[in-house]
Amino acid sequence: MRAFLLASVLGLALAGQARAEVFGLSMGEPLAGHKVVETNRSGVSLLQSVPKPHPLFTSYWVDATKGQGLCRINAYSNVYEMDGYGDRAREAYDRLVKALTAKYGAGVAEEEVRAGGEVMKQPQFFTMGLQTGDRVHKTTWMREVDSTLPAELRAVVLRIEADDFNTPFLRVTYEFSNFLACHAEQEASTAEVL
Repeated sequence: MRAFLLASVLGLALAGQARAEVFGLSMGEPLAGHKVVETNRSGVSLLQSVPKPHPLFTSYWVDATKGQGLCRINAYSNVYEMDGYGDRAREAYDRLVKALTAKYGAGVAEEEVRAGGEVMKQPQFFTMGLQTGDRVHKTTWMREVDSTLPAELRAVVLRIEADDFNTPFLRVTYEFSNFLACHAEQEASTAEVL
């Protein structure tokens, strides 16, 4: 009986320490077990796949270093062709905000026109404003602010972006708690080549 109770208590304690996973990936995880398609000049790698993909996102770029392992994930959706008003992108964005809010609590929304005046406030220029940087459409969850992010997550940012005037896409960024140390390691390794 004592052995059963001890095993039960130990099992509950270990279950309470489960690591936060995002798309089946965990903070500090080495990339060795994943197929890397390419690595850009900044050291950010495109994974061929993730263990638990989300149906909306089609590419997963990750930051990882030898010392820190995985420290950031950027997941991208396909572009929404011919969506200058951003209607389809905003519908998908709203669904994701709702899901992330249910999981992490209320985020801080930033939906504003930064430049371009009254022209950029018109709905037909939604995607153009994103592409030129005159408009921002994002929601941020920060552990330091009012959210229930797990200890392994520093921040989650969901945004609508655009590469041109008619094709917006979604990007969600997960920064793990080791991101600053990871970034410092990346900077140090870059400085070594000078």
